[in-house]
Amino acid sequence: MPVEGETDCRGNLSLAGCVEKLWDRQAHTDITFHFPNDGEKTSSGHRLILALRSAVFEAMFFGPLAHSQDVVIEDVDKETFDCLLSYIYTDRVTVDGDTVLKCLFAAKKYCLDGLMSICNKYLSESITGDTVCTIYEQAKFFDMVDLANRCRSFIITNSASVFLEEDFTNLTRESLIDIFSDENLRSSELVHFKAACHWAQTACERRDKDVTPENMRNVLGEALKCIRFPLMSAEDFTKYVSQSDILSAPEQVLLFRHFIMKGFPSKECEFSALPRACTRLVTPVPNLEGDREVKLNQVVIKIEVSHDLHLVSFSMPKQEEIQSVLIVDENDREIPAKVPVFKKDSSSFVFDPPLLLCSKCAQLQVNLNRLTKVRNIYNKSLLTHESQTFFEDLQISHFKVKNRVYNFGEITVWVTMAPAKLKELVFKRGQW
Repeated sequence: MPVEGETDCRGNLSLAGCVEKLWDRQAHTDITFHFPNDGEKTSSGHRLILALRSAVFEAMFFGPLAHSQDVVIEDVDKETFDCLLSYIYTDRVTVDGDTVLKCLFAAKKYCLDGLMSICNKYLSESITGDTVCTIYEQAKFFDMVDLANRCRSFIITNSASVFLEEDFTNLTRESLIDIFSDENLRSSELVHFKAACHWAQTACERRDKDVTPENMRNVLGEALKCIRFPLMSAEDFTKYVSQSDILSAPEQVLLFRHFIMKGFPSKECEFSALPRACTRLVTPVPNLEGDREVKLNQVVIKIEVSHDLHLVSFSMPKQEEIQSVLIVDENDREIPAKVPVFKKDSSSFVFDPPLLLCSKCAQLQVNLNRLTKVRNIYNKSLLTHESQTFFEDLQISHFKVKNRVYNFGEITVWVTMAPAKLKELVFKRGQW
């Protein structure tokens, strides 16, 4: 029935238009919702229309335990419930940063998938470094798998900046373990440790606990074991980790032994020394004073690896033309591989896709066309920020060459021969 003074326009409206008009006028309502936690405010609706849109309302109004004309709502405030009613009657709703999570909860409770999609879209478009962790936790809580995966991917890709945000402390310990365990984290282990300390301090404060090393370790739990301390530099470990006293004295002794010995951590050490899959493993091959050069009719770059690795590129001038690339397996069979392409901007030969080197292979040989000088490296010691390097004697054919060994935590790369102009080799772990 039209309101007095208004023209009856029902004949020109669709059913959806009539339902919207019914909502606007609040006419013929037959159910009242009370909000005792929101100042005893009320909202009204139509049982039949609500039941048509929501299985929960259908059970509420027409099931065996059907309600009368009054329903008490204690876990949703009136403003949020009115947004839900507006969506039911009009298929439209406006959400913002203050209302989206409340609407998402209400949509989940009353099985309104369309409203959940609207909230999902808003949250997906709102992912930033200072909101992603909160959105990630809400997406997991509401079983929004696609949104959770997008948030997780954002955190992993932008971990160096996300870990600095206050929102990072809103991650649960379960999520913290999951994130710190990811092979594709693109930040350093020192960044992970500092983020873990900040998270632990906040967790202690929220639980009214004193911020002590013992309490911080307790709230971190298994998350602390996901930090790969052996991959830190000795300087960073001494300055930041050792002084925090979060690690026990025996743990620190084992790790200091690792840094001093420049080798693998002890089997008693429970912290992984395996570089993350996305880490670039760079083996510099500098010109050293005292390098002796010899002439060969055929020059090869011989490489062996302790773990499966992908060879991404090696730096060398273009005039060093490559004749062939061979992978020599454990049975001394030579398997041809794709020849890399020279990239002028980086002065590197790049494998596209990167060349998989298996730990079971005897070696990789990159054969060069022309007579080239080869380095015979005297017994010296190097230490770079990306690798720990030492040399061992190795007799090859009729001349003496040195075996250069590069350690990246648990990974070892042996370069047994190299042309004088080779500058560096770049490896990565993981799938391509």
